[in-house]
Amino acid sequence: MKLLIDGNLSPRLAIWANDLGIPAQAVGHVGLQGKSDQMVWEYAYRNDLIVVTINVGDFIHLAASAELHPGVIVLREAGLNRLEQWERLRDAIAFVQAECAGDLVNRVLEIRGKEAFRLHVLPAE
Repeated sequence: MKLLIDGNLSPRLAIWANDLGIPAQAVGHVGLQGKSDQMVWEYAYRNDLIVVTINVGDFIHLAASAELHPGVIVLREAGLNRLEQWERLRDAIAFVQAECAGDLVNRVLEIRGKEAFRLHVLPAE
């Protein structure tokens, strides 16, 4: 499991994930801040990175239209501070490791609240 933290979340999440032993990058640290969702998606695909975002609609659409992708984690809660974002992501990482052996290929994990997850396959089989 490797993560790409979208620009709408705190880049600090990448640091905390790396501290946990989960390779992670923030879009701002790889020259993608302010770039289109399509460019972020393509970078994630080329580098086998799971996109972590609050931009639900665009990235679910991109996942649904891709034949193969590394996965998406979306936070469905708005207004979270960076510590709350981290708590949600940390719990999601543990969920993915336990339930999916760290593999989100062609899956989207929606974080709907504290320890409230919805996992689904996209594109639909």
